[in-house]
Amino acid sequence: MVSMEHTQRPVLDPSTLERLASETGGADVVRQIVGLYLDEMPGRLAALTLGVDGGRENLHRVAHSLRSSSALLGVRALEGLCGGLESEAKDASTHDVDEMVAGVHACADVSARALHEWLARLG
Repeated sequence: MVSMEHTQRPVLDPSTLERLASETGGADVVRQIVGLYLDEMPGRLAALTLGVDGGRENLHRVAHSLRSSSALLGVRALEGLCGGLESEAKDASTHDVDEMVAGVHACADVSARALHEWLARLG
């Protein structure tokens, strides 16, 4: 089951994106990175769903990858959910893993909207 500690994080931490912009040369670079993240999201979510049936090791790998990229961009709630899935995927029941993956999918939708809003504010 999804631990509440993973879901009580903010959806997005804009200060992480602002820091990334200052470290990488500006908003255009971050806009490209966020665009790539959003473009790859459907494939990663599909891989998570396939990982439920296709082997827990693959599920663990995809959850780790999505957690890491979410952390880089300050997508905190998704980072937490993926971290929970990553740590529990190998030992959790199929029902619990299904619930965790469903939670990641729902959070990814909310996170994508938050990122699009942040990009719109950039201009």
